[in-house]
Formats: sequence, C-alpha cells, structure tokens
Amino acid sequence: MEKENHDFEIRASRALGFGGSDAAMVLAIGKKIAEGQELTTTMKRRLRVIAGLDPIPEAVATEDMEMGHAFEEETAKSFQGFPEIIREWKMEAGKEYKHFKVFAHADFLNTKTGTVTECKWTRTLTFDKVRERYMAQLQWYYMLGASSVVLRGRVDAMGMCVDHKEEIQEDKTITEALEWSLEKIDECWDALDLRITEAGGNELPPEIVSAVRECKTSKQSIEGLQRHYDEQSAIIREWMGNNGMSRISSDNATVTYTPAGSSSRFDSAGLKKAYPKIWEMFNKKGEKKEYITFKIQSNDNE
Repeated sequence: MEKENHDFEIRASRALGFGGSDAAMVLAIGKKIAEGQELTTTMKRRLRVIAGLDPIPEAVATEDMEMGHAFEEETAKSFQGFPEIIREWKMEAGKEYKHFKVFAHADFLNTKTGTVTECKWTRTLTFDKVRERYMAQLQWYYMLGASSVVLRGRVDAMGMCVDHKEEIQEDKTITEALEWSLEKIDECWDALDLRITEAGGNELPPEIVSAVRECKTSKQSIEGLQRHYDEQSAIIREWMGNNGMSRISSDNATVTYTPAGSSSRFDSAGLKKAYPKIWEMFNKKGEKKEYITFKIQSNDNE
C-alpha cells in the first residue's frame, strides 16, 4: 500500500509540472521553440497534462520496470544503517515558474552531503549508453541543488549482468540549457499550440485522443502479459518434455503437451498460381469486418 501511495504521488505531481524524467524532453521542447518548429505530438501530450487539458496517463507496469524496482530495492538494502540516506526524496526548484512546477524524485538522497544516487537497470544498453541516455536527467538533479550525483547502473543483457557505479560531474552547459528551456516554455506557454492533430492536419476530438491513449495502455499491458505467459509456459513445456508428461491437471488448469514434429498445410497461394481457375471454383467469398491496426510509436523523449 505504501508503494501504491508513493506511485500515485509521483503520477499526481507530474500533472503539476516537469520532473527529472522529463529532462530530455524539456531540452527538446526548448530547441523546438528556439527554432520556431512545431512541437511533436508526444511533447504536446505531456504539456496538455500539465495544462489540465488531459488526465494523467495510467502507469503501465512492464517487466523491465519491475526489474528496475528490484534493483532499487537491492540498492536500498545496501544503504541500511545510514539513516541520513532517504529514499524517493522530492526535490523542488528554488525558482518559481508561472505555469508549472519543477521537481524531481531522487531515488536516494544523502541529507548530510546532498548527494543524489540514481539507479538505472537495462537489458539493452552498455553503461556508456546508459550514462548518455540519462545525462539530462542526471544534470537535472544538479539544477535542483544536488552537491553531487552518483549513477548506479546494472546492464543485464546476453546472459551477463554487469554493475557499475560512478560519480557524474556537473555539466554547466546542460544545466544552463535546462534552465533556459524551462524559462522559454514558461514565457511562451500561452502561445504554444497544444492541439493534437491527425495526419491530415485536422484536430482530433477529445474522446478520440482519450481512446487512442487507452488503446496504447491496453496494448502495452497485453504485450507485457504475453511475454510473461510465454516465459512461464516455456518452463512448463520444458519440464513436461523432459519428464515424458503429455498432460497435467490442477484445480484451476489443464495443460497438454505436444512434442515438436513435422506438420503439413495446404498451399492455397501455390494452387492459385498453378491452377487459378480451379482455385477460383473453390474460393468462397465472405464478409470482412472493418478494423484498425494500432502501432505504438517509439520515442526517446517519451
């Protein structure tokens, strides 16, 4: 329950302004404003939440997120016996902005030294890539007054797990760019076009924007559950194959094992090419229902 309350607090705070995870996007928005370019749909959606135009998106738990939380828990245990180190400490900017708050939830803060420790777990990046990818967020802590920032990373890929820890030096170029971007966003807030448009340039109705967001959340949940199912069913399949079991039953499920082997299927495309008239004789027409395809766009700033 404590974790749920904390997760809700983080989500609620994101409706009020920019947090550390928004750092890269803040830089990107500032660059768009400076160059007079239109904001991307992802940028607009984030700003629409802060502006109160859209609800806070529901958080979607993924396997990678769970591994990241587990890494944080492991790190927390290493800090036991150090009461000055507080987990999930909320830091706020000393400067006030007219249209939004600026804050961060530090994974760990040493209240005596002012050192922030940020934990990152990944299965696809080298540690150099981790540092590079999250550099804006790490510098965000310096912007909020951290005396030093330590990155603890765990790269878990290709059957190898490598931990790394290093102190990240302050980069004035980035912190000043963050401050400049925040000032520009605040200054231009009322002039920003936050309408979500479709490919043809027409503004989408709010209910469609909401439906698309819900579809994305549901699709991510389904994909996460499918990965989990595939992993667990593989464990069962291997055990049944190794133990010569063709069927197992329990109070809530029945599992049937089919060993690998050859199979055959009718080559309809081959028949159509070789004997198109015969294929046409046996081809039955049917009704096809309308449908949509839904593809989640990847975005580094999201």
